[in-house]
Amino acid sequence: MKMIPNSSILIFALILNTLSLSSQNAELNKTLPIDPKLRIGKLSNGMTYYIQRNIKPEKRVELQLVVKAGSVLEDENQRGLAHFVEHMCFNGTKNFPKNDLVHYLQSIGANFGPEINGYTSFDETVYMLTIPSDSAKFLNKGIQIMNDWAHAVTFDSIEIEKERGVIMEEWRLGRGADQRMSDKYLPVMFNGSKYANRIPIGTKEIIEVASRETIMKFYRDWYRPELMAFIVVGDINPDSIEQKIIRDFGSIKPNKNPRRKESFPIPDNDKPLIASVSDKENPYMGVSIFFKKNIEDIKSELDYRREFLISLITGMLSDRLSDIKQQANPPFLDAVCDFDGLWTNTKNAFKLGALVSENGAERGLESLLEEARRVKIHGFTEVELNRYKKKMWSSIEKSFNEKDKNESNKLVTLYRRNFLENVAIPGIEYTYTFAQKHLNTMTLNEINDLAKSLITENNQIIIVQGIEKKEIKPLENKEIDALIIKVNTTQPTAYTENSISNILMEKKPLAGKIISTNQIDSIGITEIKLSNGVRVLLKPTNFKNDEIVLRAYSPGGYSIYPKEDFQSARNINGYISESGIALFSKSDLEKMLAGKIVKLNPVVENLSEGFIGNSSKKDIETMLQLTYLSFTQPRMDEIAFQSYINKAKAQVKNQLSDPVNFFFNETEKRKTDNHPLAPSILQSEDDLNKVRLDRIMAMYKDRFSDASDFTFTLVGSFSVDTIKTLLEIYLGSLPANNRKEYAKDVGIRAPKGIIDENIFKGKDPKTFVLLYTDMATTFNKQDLFLIKSLKNILDRIYIDKLREEMSGVYGFGVSMNLTKIPKSIAYFQVVIPCSPDNANKLTTAAIDEFKKIQKEGVSADQIQKEIELLKRGYEKNIMQNNYWVTQINDVVKMDDDYSHFTRYYQWIETITTDELQRIANTYFSFEHYIRMSLYPVGYELKK
Repeated sequence: MKMIPNSSILIFALILNTLSLSSQNAELNKTLPIDPKLRIGKLSNGMTYYIQRNIKPEKRVELQLVVKAGSVLEDENQRGLAHFVEHMCFNGTKNFPKNDLVHYLQSIGANFGPEINGYTSFDETVYMLTIPSDSAKFLNKGIQIMNDWAHAVTFDSIEIEKERGVIMEEWRLGRGADQRMSDKYLPVMFNGSKYANRIPIGTKEIIEVASRETIMKFYRDWYRPELMAFIVVGDINPDSIEQKIIRDFGSIKPNKNPRRKESFPIPDNDKPLIASVSDKENPYMGVSIFFKKNIEDIKSELDYRREFLISLITGMLSDRLSDIKQQANPPFLDAVCDFDGLWTNTKNAFKLGALVSENGAERGLESLLEEARRVKIHGFTEVELNRYKKKMWSSIEKSFNEKDKNESNKLVTLYRRNFLENVAIPGIEYTYTFAQKHLNTMTLNEINDLAKSLITENNQIIIVQGIEKKEIKPLENKEIDALIIKVNTTQPTAYTENSISNILMEKKPLAGKIISTNQIDSIGITEIKLSNGVRVLLKPTNFKNDEIVLRAYSPGGYSIYPKEDFQSARNINGYISESGIALFSKSDLEKMLAGKIVKLNPVVENLSEGFIGNSSKKDIETMLQLTYLSFTQPRMDEIAFQSYINKAKAQVKNQLSDPVNFFFNETEKRKTDNHPLAPSILQSEDDLNKVRLDRIMAMYKDRFSDASDFTFTLVGSFSVDTIKTLLEIYLGSLPANNRKEYAKDVGIRAPKGIIDENIFKGKDPKTFVLLYTDMATTFNKQDLFLIKSLKNILDRIYIDKLREEMSGVYGFGVSMNLTKIPKSIAYFQVVIPCSPDNANKLTTAAIDEFKKIQKEGVSADQIQKEIELLKRGYEKNIMQNNYWVTQINDVVKMDDDYSHFTRYYQWIETITTDELQRIANTYFSFEHYIRMSLYPVGYELKK
């Protein structure tokens, strides 16, 4: 046989490869399918609808009305009115006058915020409801609400004036360093496009005076059926839903003379667009690089393959940035690579972003530019590609394994993006098969070629968000230009990495034994006691097909150590998360675990230590191995420690320049009477200078030197019999010396008496008021349940009073609790963000509403809403692994029993006006309290 010369072999191989790719590309020109479980239709008036039956969660349905109209379509005299229209949809429609809509939804078990919500952006407005679907009445009403939003909002004049105040408070809440800087860099980013001056919140001047007619004009112009989609995903009958959509939404008449919908492209640029902005109140420095790209529809399998390739590129580059972050003195504190929209539906962007130290903008930006150029010149390596393919495949495989347990909210988000952005929706079964067939055929050459095309010299945008401070030299545009030239004229070295072991543990430990097993049949728990004293609580479930969650608890924490160790102690978790384990650095551990669905974090808190983890079924042994190694082989790594401390110092250095951060830190000082061991008070650079690696390691090893008082809780898709051997090997072998430990009460208490203090900081016309009171008492589990119900009711009362009636707030925060460890204390706190001029009257109203409950109790209507919300919430919660593992772990923490799981509905029946009145009077009093108020500098208080 005649031998082919070497050069001919290369040419022959190249021809074969080209023919193979051409054949493959021809095959990939097939149109992508649509998930066969999804029903898509279009009504005669142009409205699109999506319907899918999905039974996770049961008895629930997600409804979304999506409108392809956002703030970019506003006229000059309408800036902010797209958002105003969104608010008005919740304030009166043809079938639900004024606030009846929200009150009705609350009455059937939907919460304002998580289950009743909407948003407005540049290009779209979206309305979202999650409602019960086990009642035809509820479902029909939900669809009626969406139908009203589409064409029958009333725009009641009185409600407009009330909501105007609420929107102004939302505008006020958004003021600050971020807003001032974005006002400067968005015109650069959008390069003369209309997007630059159509920020969705709008302008104060227009929001305050816009007429009803001007607001309604936006609604009439753009809320048109051909610009809308109605999405229904949940535990429903698709046939009946489709008939109802055709009947109800099909009757919406299209506009006779529709206004032309313009597009507002973001122009390309040859030279980099640069915006270097700063602000005195900005607590963190950031740098970002954007490479603008035209949006390409994903229609064919070839397009879908390209999406896979881009995901591989962004994932591999993010991993490289993560490696750099582990250096002793890294150029950035955190960094990521992504490919997504440029905040609009007009352009996409390949993005690199980093958080940097206060004088690290130049170094951080140079590092990002260098890594981008390294990819452009040298590309990635086969090792990186194979590793990230494993990660991608494991993620797809997990989604496929959960295909019948997929959450409806994830699906509805995907369908919304399909309508707005033409995102592909072939379904997880197709994606799984596609990945099986094509993922391993994606070559390094084609990935590197695509990466080169993503990293371009044109269409670059560079944004630097700095801190305005005397000792910080701002990074000027000309310096950034020079930096770009420097990087682009330098030849980077190729990326290299050390080889690592692919075995986490060379040898299994000597196993312990199960010495007792106890069944708690009422809630499906198996309790196991191991020979070293470790207790394990197992609850197998079928809520997910491939999910196991873990919690572990042991009393003690760092409260038991002397105050000299406090600063080191509160940094144990931060260091351990950066240090890796055994012979593996953090970076090496992440690489070794590539392709596994597993996470485990040791946690040392003030009063306890333990673990938080999760895994797939096939990776549960790895999770338990990580647990064993966390006990027995923590890693002392000086480089990891220096990296962690340097990053921590950079993050805390300017955190108090933000007036809101400063205010809440001051409130924590007052609430804890400035206790030196209060973990809620922010750390300073001086505090971090006291952190010692040797003390961190000594305390960590001590906390995990004795497993005998640990209780592990595992919930999820496993069987007790198959997991027992693993528990004996990896938990039964843990060290134990049977010491008895308890959390130490270090005496952190709020001061008695009344503290009423004003803080003046910042320039924006906004105030935060914090009101706090607590009481030492006796712990009672059923009363804790009632306290939480009272908190929920107070939330709704404050919405009605402070927001809807007084138009004084956009949002607020209410906290009420009854603690047991280290002392039994009941506390109440409310935070009210508002106009400085309204602070006193809103605070007074908040106190008055609480005192009204103490005197008169709660209305029957509020009680009925709470009962319905609790029932609906509980039926959803008990079908989630995370709910069970948290609840069981809480029982362990409080050394309690499991009776409340079986008495939940009995406790619901105890929610009466008399009981809530008793709770309000027994546990809460305003005889002593802390009131802290933040005002802008120069504000004159009213006498």
